[in-house]
Amino acid sequence: MAQASLTEFKLMLRNAGGISNDALQLALDDAKSAVLKDGVAESHGDFSQLQRYKAAHLLVSWGQVNQAAVASESVGDVSRTFTTTSTSSPSGASDSYQEKYRSLLNGIIGFKHKVA
Repeated sequence: MAQASLTEFKLMLRNAGGISNDALQLALDDAKSAVLKDGVAESHGDFSQLQRYKAAHLLVSWGQVNQAAVASESVGDVSRTFTTTSTSSPSGASDSYQEKYRSLLNGIIGFKHKVA
């Protein structure tokens, strides 16, 4: 399978409307390099998916994409709903895109590249 297309990447990122095509393409290009450096050939069947996960992680780390989760709670007849935001922090905390990337990568090449 070939590298990810810009169209595929936009479909994966539901909240990419405010991000320019140039920024999205830069993330895809940087992600391609990262996936190759992690030891996965571009001809591998999961390359495109790895590239999209890594590119989405890069956008989160660049502050271009926020991963918001909707949470709600209720007590009796009273309820409230709010969103929480989870982004990659400079201290190295990961986001769900990075977790998906690492999980898929580990399934392909094993744990030799596992980051502690």
